[in-house]
Amino acid sequence: MTNSDYLRGPWLAVLSMGGEILDRTQTFDTLNPGDGVEISIRRGTALPDEDGYLPGTCKSGDVIELWQDLYVEDGDPSTDAPARWAQAQAMAAGLNAAGGA
Repeated sequence: MTNSDYLRGPWLAVLSMGGEILDRTQTFDTLNPGDGVEISIRRGTALPDEDGYLPGTCKSGDVIELWQDLYVEDGDPSTDAPARWAQAQAMAAGLNAAGGA
């Protein structure tokens, strides 16, 4: 494999709770501060299905697990879920740019 194979996308930042994708129109304001969310970057076999659920299995190279059980508000605005979500979206955009997606 070449470096471009490792980066090939498109990559998608995914915000989920309990294996279910959170609606992209849903804001963090609608969640409780103590709710735990997961943030990952995914492609190919790791993308959510049409019903908004994450696959039970996928190729390990198709998912980058970033944060699990991340509190919506953890007391530090630089590390709570909205901040990490913005970072994950930027990482996915960078991977897509580097991979030519």
